[in-house]
Amino acid sequence: MELLFLNLNITEWLTGAGAVVIAGIIVTILRKKGLILKIKSIFSFVSSITEEIGQGFMETSDVFKEMDNAISKDGKLKEGSVKDVIREGKEAIIEWQDVVMIVRPKSKSKNK
Repeated sequence: MELLFLNLNITEWLTGAGAVVIAGIIVTILRKKGLILKIKSIFSFVSSITEEIGQGFMETSDVFKEMDNAISKDGKLKEGSVKDVIREGKEAIIEWQDVVMIVRPKSKSKNK
């Protein structure tokens, strides 16, 4: 879409500098109404929550790596990972740091 009297392509303008100008206008309006501080506090709260979730996922991935290593090093099972143990319908007891974990698939009656 072009503005004939200015010979400007609107789509190119919006994807470049126009997007920055529009964002600046929105922030200015929010600042004048006093909403920018509320939005900033909401975003800081949400960022702390997402940081905690990310750390939880990182810790969980380490646990599953250690579980896979323990299963493959044990030698009592022919399976080499937690997924393989569950797929075969077997049970594995894994000692890791200060805990003992039991990995077993759900019973068929609970899977609906």
